[in-house]
Amino acid sequence: MKLTILGNIQSIHVRRWAQAFFDKGLLVHVISQQQAKQKTPFPVTELSVKNKYGYVLNFMELKVILEETKPDILHIHYAGGYGLLGILTGYKPLIMTAYGSEVFDAPQRSFLHKKVIQKILRSADLITSSSMMMKKEIDSFLSDDNSTKVVPFGVDTAIFNPLSSSDSDKIKIGCNKHLLPKYGIDILIKAFEKVLFESNNKHIELHIAGEGKFSKKYKQLAQSLHISESIFFHGEIEHDKMPEFLNSIDIFCAPSIYDSESFGVSILEASACGLPVIVSNAGGLPEVCKHEKTGLIVRKNDIKELADAMIICINSTEKRNYFGQNGRKYVKKNYEWSDCVDEMHDLYHSLLEVNT
Repeated sequence: MKLTILGNIQSIHVRRWAQAFFDKGLLVHVISQQQAKQKTPFPVTELSVKNKYGYVLNFMELKVILEETKPDILHIHYAGGYGLLGILTGYKPLIMTAYGSEVFDAPQRSFLHKKVIQKILRSADLITSSSMMMKKEIDSFLSDDNSTKVVPFGVDTAIFNPLSSSDSDKIKIGCNKHLLPKYGIDILIKAFEKVLFESNNKHIELHIAGEGKFSKKYKQLAQSLHISESIFFHGEIEHDKMPEFLNSIDIFCAPSIYDSESFGVSILEASACGLPVIVSNAGGLPEVCKHEKTGLIVRKNDIKELADAMIICINSTEKRNYFGQNGRKYVKKNYEWSDCVDEMHDLYHSLLEVNT
């Protein structure tokens, strides 16, 4: 099978899906407006126009590439810009995977944005969503002739697994998100300050992995709260180094505040490493955390509730172990990466059968 993936090659999700199908023996070709930062075993073609206008201006170049390579399936990752670019070529069959913000945020900008997203989604032969919550939102744009399948972005539990615990007497709380308002990093820092004040415990640390344009602002917030000596900003951590980071902490927090946080791969990775997770009730996050079983769910934007949840986990080794052990079992049962790849592979074959 010849598979062409149209999407941002710098996205870990695009690279993971491409690598997975390359490993299954498919002839994988990625087409991207972004430049590949690392070598890949499959070919990557970079389109000429790199800015936002490329999602329209590149369509003739893309059309020629598709006509020359004739893939059996065109799989578009992200139903916004790349979705528009893909449907302009008219190439079929076409699968589209939505990521979240294009479905939840873009339609709120204007009536025109909403109509464009609707047109993009309705042009796909098949749409996949990483969560049930996002599927419902996608289906609200579709006619009865379209269908959306839920295929999660899973976790390889052979890579993300618990290692021997540290002998450190410190309790380390961690987070791995882009440093943007959407992910509630300021809420996390303020809740952590409350934890330090109420527990009077000098052996608690907050470790934040990720980069973003609000990095400086969040560091300044920590300084203004006089807790910067207890907060460590690690910058962006490569995906292959993430298991090491997760195994260096004791509790994982994801207090996102926007519903466009439609799925939580980082949360599942933490659970796979045997960590208790604390998440907000934003978007699809409650789907990847079972309250009082794999972790705790708190109301988004609620500093006190987040702080209270952290204190519960800090004060009980037994509860941390309980959440962590249940979390790993939950991931292995519902989100094993190989199962997700097989499910997407089956959809490819089903779509080809319909179109032959």
